[in-house]
Amino acid sequence: MTDNAKAALEARRQIDEERLKALKASGVTFKKVVNELAAVAFANIQDFVKVAEGGEIQGIAFDTIPKKKLKAVKKIEEHTRITESADGEKIWKDSRLKYELYDKVDVLKYLVKLLGEEPADKHELIGNMPIEVTANVRIIKSGAGSDKKD
Repeated sequence: MTDNAKAALEARRQIDEERLKALKASGVTFKKVVNELAAVAFANIQDFVKVAEGGEIQGIAFDTIPKKKLKAVKKIEEHTRITESADGEKIWKDSRLKYELYDKVDVLKYLVKLLGEEPADKHELIGNMPIEVTANVRIIKSGAGSDKKD
């Protein structure tokens, strides 16, 4: 290994060490990161809505959803429309909630990678490997006079 390569490795080690110190100082641990990822990976839309027998969808009260499950929520939107009858006697309120969860597939792929269970993208063979090639060759002679020039 050259001196430049050794110096580059040492610089990289120092950078990694500083990053690790900063993460630990801020309370980041591997366990916490994995727990956050798992909350997203194993979230289920039924944690946030109920579907009645008739197919009616009803949001679950936000304050009853465990905080751990809320980690999977990327965005919540509420759309409310209030309408009044022509005579002013009746008022209707139509509220709609939209929950958007983080993408589970990407998180699951990352967790598989962390577990070391990821299938290899490619296989690289390094070194010499003897290969034996067998070929059947058939020589076909052309008829007499094929050597003549026109």
